Amino acid sequence: NSEITATFSGFSATTTATVTPAVLTDIHIDPENGNINAGDKLSYSATGKYSDESFHDLPSNGQWLSSNPDIASAQPIGVTNGEATGLNEGTTNITVRVGDIISNEAVLTVAPAPITLDSVKITPTSGLVILEAEYQFTAKAFYSNGSDADVTRQATWFSDNEEIIGITTTGAEAGYAYALALGSANVSAVYDGMTSNSANI
Repeated sequence: NSEITATFSGFSATTTATVTPAVLTDIHIDPENGNINAGDKLSYSATGKYSDESFHDLPSNGQWLSSNPDIASAQPIGVTNGEATGLNEGTTNITVRVGDIISNEAVLTVAPAPITLDSVKITPTSGLVILEAEYQFTAKAFYSNGSDADVTRQATWFSDNEEIIGITTTGAEAGYAYALALGSANVSAVYDGMTSNSANI
């Protein structure tokens, strides 16, 4: 508080002026445009502009919002930081709100989650065969979207004891095995850089 006095021709008047702390007038968040895949996260930073033209951290009651929470969710990870998590394909706007002040809208585009190779499995997984028997192994690739595919011919096959179990490693007859001698051997396959389970024969 401060008293302000004016004097003129022998007369004076006094009033009290009250100066309050600077108040938040605007919020800006970055990045203004973002692209992520479903399942991924994107971090945002927010800057608060105040009535004295200064820039400061946001108050701790900042609320991060997503205009379409089915596409992406938003949450605070600090006073001036937020984070969006992609949920489904589409577009949403990310904002932060403090009281009646709402930031600019940051556009977030979410693409479908990429399909990745989860595992490679061969069959049979074990077995007892007679000498000189010939038989076919099969390999399946299992993917993150729940699909699977026969990759027997695309895989590379291995036997850890080729004197007992011989196997065609690649090509049109990949995975075709031969029982050459008495004993035990482990068979496996590699597809797209991933090694399968081991089958003991």
